[in-house]
Amino acid sequence: MVMASRLRRIWFLPWVLRGMRVLALLLALRGDVLAQEILLREGQTEPDEGTFTIPFVFFSDSLGAAAGASVGNRGFFQPQASTFATVVGSVSGTAYGFLAVRDLEVPQTERLYINGQLNVGSFREVDLYTDGNPEFPDERAGSNDSDADNFLTGDGTDVKIWTLFGYVLPLGSGEGDPKSRLVLRDGVVIEGARDTHLWNPLHNGYTLVGIKPFYRQQNLSTDEAGDRDVTTAGAEFLARYENTDFHENPSRGSAQQIRYSQDWGTLGSTAPWQTVDVQVNKYVPLAEGARSRQRVLALTAWWIDTPSWNNYDVENGVDVYHRPPAFAGASLGGLERMRGYSEGRFNDRSAAYYAAEYRHMPQWNPLREVGWLNRRNARVQWLQYVVGMEVGRVADDFDLSELHADMKVSGLLGLRAMVNTLVVRADVGITAEGGAVQMTIDQPF
Repeated sequence: MVMASRLRRIWFLPWVLRGMRVLALLLALRGDVLAQEILLREGQTEPDEGTFTIPFVFFSDSLGAAAGASVGNRGFFQPQASTFATVVGSVSGTAYGFLAVRDLEVPQTERLYINGQLNVGSFREVDLYTDGNPEFPDERAGSNDSDADNFLTGDGTDVKIWTLFGYVLPLGSGEGDPKSRLVLRDGVVIEGARDTHLWNPLHNGYTLVGIKPFYRQQNLSTDEAGDRDVTTAGAEFLARYENTDFHENPSRGSAQQIRYSQDWGTLGSTAPWQTVDVQVNKYVPLAEGARSRQRVLALTAWWIDTPSWNNYDVENGVDVYHRPPAFAGASLGGLERMRGYSEGRFNDRSAAYYAAEYRHMPQWNPLREVGWLNRRNARVQWLQYVVGMEVGRVADDFDLSELHADMKVSGLLGLRAMVNTLVVRADVGITAEGGAVQMTIDQPF
């Protein structure tokens, strides 16, 4: 589940930036790929197994006053494996948490890894961008031209679980040991960085194939349209070639992924559906300045289509189309894409999305020696300032001309940090509809 605070007052921004170091440990873990990286600090031969814990309090427009705690560990089960958990409760009655594991090697396999996550929450005043608002009877909610107020609001629960089984092919850099051993100096790689000078899956980089079963159930009692229960269950099938120097925080190289997702209409699914999407990332290193440790231009592009969009079944005299829920499929808004909008703000048959980020890591890091963080094994290795822009749109057909006309724009300001060996971030997206604050872990791409 995403936490997105709508920016109704511009004075909210400075408060967000001051509070990021404790807020950014919240919520979802990106798990589309595997890293298989063993991270060592300079002078180490084996990774630490320390657990970091951080309690926090915060306030947001969507939750009100809230408090929670995060705990994480890297290297406890296996040197490359990580586990994370967060719980949060607010005075408004919202409570949620997640438990996640990533890069856990299946014993005796050497190349098969597991990522998994469980999110459970009880939420107040959730916005769902789907049809049913009586004030907009002739408009499809979530479409590119839809009104910003065309959504349903209600209280309810959200349960999400997925498991990614990923296999590293014996190609390129993965021909031998699929795990990398990287030595870091205050969070920046100084030894063991992957060779990215050549784009050739047979020569370098890592090629992964995977299957990701998923299940998500969202039950809402809305003010405008009564109860809305949405369930989706299926699997993603993906292939990814990653040729970057450091998966956690790339400074050069590229990555490409193609994915096919299907819900077969079983396990209580609301409707079957299918999607195909392609993503391309590129990282360009920039010259270091006198006061910077690292400067990177990060670029990404994403295209998606829903081939099953116009298929339907007739159930009790009603046409049930084979379309994914608003939070899945060709959806823009939330943690990863068009971060100035709430999750699912735009959703349709197809989508195109592009983003550029300038990531600046200064020498200055006032949080490096904060005692209470270090005592909890949550040492802040570096800070990173981000300025960027996102453009994207959805459409009811995969028409490249239409997808690149009248595109939505989101400006971006971000503050990110490596806490222990985990990248945490808080991004402020600014749009024509106001904006949103997105807080989570891992780089968005």
